[in-house]
Amino acid sequence: MSNSKPIPDTEVSGLKIKPQASGAVYVLKAKQRGTRRTVTITYGKVASLSIREVRRWAKRDIALLSQGINPNTHKKAVAEGEKTLGEALNEFLISRPIKDSTRKSYEQTIRRNLKDWLRRPITEITQPMIIARYHKIKDDVAKRNKQKQLANPSGEGEAQKAMRSLSSVLGFFEEDVLHDGTRLLPLGNPCRVLKAKGIRKPLKKREGYLTLNQRLDLRDSLSRAAHPEWPNEPFTNQQAIFVMVLLLSGLRKDEARLLRWENISFVDRTITIPETKNGKTHVLPMTSRMKELLEQVQNDSDWVFESPRMKGKPASMSRVVERISENLGINFTHHDIRRTVATLLAERGLSSDQIGVLLNHANKGQTQDYIQRTIQQVIPLMETIEDDLFDADDDPDPIREEVEEE
Repeated sequence: MSNSKPIPDTEVSGLKIKPQASGAVYVLKAKQRGTRRTVTITYGKVASLSIREVRRWAKRDIALLSQGINPNTHKKAVAEGEKTLGEALNEFLISRPIKDSTRKSYEQTIRRNLKDWLRRPITEITQPMIIARYHKIKDDVAKRNKQKQLANPSGEGEAQKAMRSLSSVLGFFEEDVLHDGTRLLPLGNPCRVLKAKGIRKPLKKREGYLTLNQRLDLRDSLSRAAHPEWPNEPFTNQQAIFVMVLLLSGLRKDEARLLRWENISFVDRTITIPETKNGKTHVLPMTSRMKELLEQVQNDSDWVFESPRMKGKPASMSRVVERISENLGINFTHHDIRRTVATLLAERGLSSDQIGVLLNHANKGQTQDYIQRTIQQVIPLMETIEDDLFDADDDPDPIREEVEEE
């Protein structure tokens, strides 16, 4: 048996089964680029390994050899500099100067979708694994999702977010060099395969917003629920006030959800959002109507919208808009409310720059960097929103009246 000739593999050139007295083993023999040397790599006993796994290893090693890297010495160097995905994630988050909300987003997204990879060495995350997991995330979300499909296929957004997060983590280590002079990730960032093969499609921008009739229906529903004697079904008084705050201010969901009472000044009549998407503190004026809403939810907590189940924590507000949407029979999201604010201001003739002041969009252009935004610029914008919502009935809409009569 030991004198028998090696048996070539039918798929991978250079991979063979080598007979031995102690049992046949898988062996790869291939030339290393830049040298005249033939490198021999032994994978192990045929009896204890699957040919599919061995072929994957062999293809990886052939790719290394084609770059002039000896897999045998590289393996030792990798063992010393190796990191699991969990370790890489922690190092990435500690080293990068990112906001707490962004850090939390990275952690939650990766742990939610790639929890079973956290103990896996990052050098073992391959392109086929990336493709398979991308499709699995899409399928899993689609099975769970009971909401009406929006601009993109169900699960597409979550899959892309997971892979963007993973790509950022792996990309952070892409240039790391081991003691043997080779890179920790010699084949580069495996997440790039999604773009290279056209698997990751450009996400369509959502364009939904509430029409005048729809926002008046929403206003009526929220106004009823904001009454102290509201029975808290199908959504609570607190939740109704939360959505009304979004509608009157154009704030992002978490900007409103994570408001603390220390951010609220009834004396100065201001609402301060310290952590925003563009990193700049955003200050809003407190109109009389906004003041009435905030006074209704005053409590002894640090949080304006405290969780009713977990004292000392902010409310999650995770399905609030979905429940209100279902109750009204109008399909909309948190961001549709923000887009509605921008749309109604545009309908009233305000410019994009003016609307950007309220929504706290980043300045575009050097000249705008010199223009300081003030609270005085925001007051007429918020008054315009309130006029649209609460004074619209003073000028009856014939179409609305006709619908109501029917």
